[in-house]
Amino acid sequence: MCPPAVVPHGPFRADTWVRPYNGVRLRRTWLASQHRLKPTPQQHRRPVTTEDYAQHFTPVEAVDLAYGLIDTLYGPLRSPRLIDPACGEGAFLFRALERGLTSPQSTFGIERDPELACRVFGRANGPRAAAADALTGLAAPLAPGAFDLVVANPPYGTGAAGLRGMGERDARRLMQTYALWALPRPSKARIAMERLRSYPAEVLFLELCVSLARPGGHVAVILPEGIAANARYAAVREWLLAHVQLDAVIGLPKSTFRRTGAAAKTVLLLLTRRPPPKGHRVRLGEVGEWDAPAMYPLRPQSDPRLLDRLDPAYWHPSFDALLDACRLPLVPLGDFITDLTYGPIVTGRGQGTGDGDANRPRAVSHVGARFIAPDHVGAPFMAPETRNAVAIVNQGQVGFCGVDLTEAPCVPPDSPWVSRRSMLRPGDVVLPRSGEGSLGKHRVAVFLADQPAGVGSFVDLIRLQGLNPFYLAAFLKSRLGRSQVSRVANGVGVPNISFDEIRNLLVPQLPTEEQAAIEQRYRRTVLPLHTEAVRRHAALRARGTEPRSDGILRDLRETAEGQWTRAIAEVDAAVVGDP
Repeated sequence: MCPPAVVPHGPFRADTWVRPYNGVRLRRTWLASQHRLKPTPQQHRRPVTTEDYAQHFTPVEAVDLAYGLIDTLYGPLRSPRLIDPACGEGAFLFRALERGLTSPQSTFGIERDPELACRVFGRANGPRAAAADALTGLAAPLAPGAFDLVVANPPYGTGAAGLRGMGERDARRLMQTYALWALPRPSKARIAMERLRSYPAEVLFLELCVSLARPGGHVAVILPEGIAANARYAAVREWLLAHVQLDAVIGLPKSTFRRTGAAAKTVLLLLTRRPPPKGHRVRLGEVGEWDAPAMYPLRPQSDPRLLDRLDPAYWHPSFDALLDACRLPLVPLGDFITDLTYGPIVTGRGQGTGDGDANRPRAVSHVGARFIAPDHVGAPFMAPETRNAVAIVNQGQVGFCGVDLTEAPCVPPDSPWVSRRSMLRPGDVVLPRSGEGSLGKHRVAVFLADQPAGVGSFVDLIRLQGLNPFYLAAFLKSRLGRSQVSRVANGVGVPNISFDEIRNLLVPQLPTEEQAAIEQRYRRTVLPLHTEAVRRHAALRARGTEPRSDGILRDLRETAEGQWTRAIAEVDAAVVGDP
C-alpha cells in the first residue's frame, strides 16, 4: 500500500489511492467498476455511507461568505497557498479558483472518502487532492505551517471521521499529535484512549487547521455552534482565545446544511495564526438568508465572558437592551431555588418500552385510560388499582397553561424512573429543558395535582422559596424571560438549558403582593378552563376518541391561553413597559 500522497493533475489512477481508514472500506460500486479496483472479501461487508464520513457538504453561499469576509478582513491575498483538509465535494477549492484567488498549483485538498475524491477531482486544471485521512498524518508538501490560507468545513460528531473505530496504534498517534482532546487531561491511558475515540472530530480538525497555517496565515473554518456555546467546550474556547488572533465569529443560518440532513446550527470562525495582540477585538455577527451579515458591537478578545459564550447569537444587542429597560431590580433565580433536579436517567436495554429507548418508562397504565370522574382540580380520579402508581411528567405533559397528566405514563413506585428527589409537590415549577417544541416554545407550568407524580429525565423540577411560582411561570413567558432563555439555550441541533443557566436567569423583584395577584388571577381565570380541558381530554381518551380533532377541547385550550397571555402581558408592562 502506498502512503498518503498528493495526486497530480489529470485523471486519478488506481495506484494513487491509499489504504482506507480502519473500519471504513471501499464498496464495489462506481469506483471499483470505473477504475478496475478489485475489492477484497472484507470490502463487501457493508456499503459505505455518508454517515461513515460524517459528510455535510458546503453550500456555495457559505463559501462565498467566507471568501468575502477574508477579502474584507485581510485584503486581497496574492496567490495564497491554500488547503482544505476535509474538502468533500471541493466547494472551497473550486470556488477559490473560480474567484481567481489562487492557482491550481497552489490549491490542495484532502478527502477521506476515496470514491468521492475520485469522482470530484478527476479533472484537468483542478485542485490537487489526496485520498487520505488528514487527521492521521499528511505527506509532503502538506507539512504543518506550510499554508497561507486554510479553509474547512470538517465532519462533526463524537467519534466521527473514523475516530470511534480506530485501532490502538492510530489512537496513540493521534494522542501524541493533538492537544485539545486532553483538556483537562485524563489520568489513565485507557481512559484517555476511550475519550479520544468518542471525541468530537471537529475539534481535532480545528487544531489541525491552525497547525497547517503558517505563522501569520489565516484560517476560515465552519464548526457546530456548540463548540462556541456549550460549557463542555470551555477549554477549547480558552485554548483558542489564548493561542490565536480570533478575527470574526459569524453565525450561519440553521438551514445551511439542511439538504444533507444536518440540522445543527453552525458558525464560521476566521482567525490568524499568531498570539492575539493587546487590545485586539473580535467581530461577531449573524447571517439571515445569505444577505450581508448583521454585525454586533466588537468584543475585546480578552473579555472573560467570551470563554463562556462565543456564539454570536448570545451577543445580539437586543438582549442587553431589554435587560437595560427593566424597571425593577434584577435578582438571580438561583437565590430563590431550594431544589433543582430532573428525573432519573435509566441506562441499558430492556428497561424501556422495547424500542431501545431506555429513558422512556414502561407504563403500567395511563391516567386517561383509568379516568372515571374528576376528583380534584387539575387531575382526574384514578381507579383503585392504579392510585399508588406514579405519573411521569414528560415534555408532552407540560402545556402553555398547566400540566395535563391524561396521557402521562404511570409506573410502580419502585420503578427505576421514580426517585425521591424527582417527586413533585403542588407548587413546583416544571420546565422542559430541551427541544424546539418545548423549551423553544417556552413551555413552563406550575404543578398542582395532588396525585403521585415525578418529572421525567428531560423535565426540570424547580422548587422555590421567597418567589411565587405562578409569577415565575408568567415571567418566563414574558418578553424579558423569553429573551433570557433564548439567549442561553444552546446545543447542536436541539436547544437545551443547564442548571447553571437556569440559576443565572435574572428575575425582576416584583412586590410580593403583585406576585400574589398573578397567582390569584391564574386560579380565577385560567385554572378552571385548564381543568375543564384536562377533564375533556381524559374523557375523550377513555372513549377512544382522538383529542386533536375535538373542537370543544381546542376552544377550551385557546380560551385558557388567551386569559394567561393577557396576564403575562401585564407582567411585561410592569417589568419593561409597553413594547
